[in-house]
Amino acid sequence: MVVLHAGPDDPSSGRKGDPAVREALGALQGLAVFGHCHWRDPLLELPRGQALNVDARVVVLTP
Repeated sequence: MVVLHAGPDDPSSGRKGDPAVREALGALQGLAVFGHCHWRDPLLELPRGQALNVDARVVVLTP
């Protein structure tokens, strides 16, 4: 798991974020958790993992 302040953008759905973070997370195998810009749909599937936007949310992760 990687915890970030700013997260990736998602041009295909118009989600705000940083394109450089999206490129860097392309090699991530696992979960990236971030906030900063609110997304209506909080989960983004990455090529080898997922990105979870927790801005203005409470998220409980369990095994």
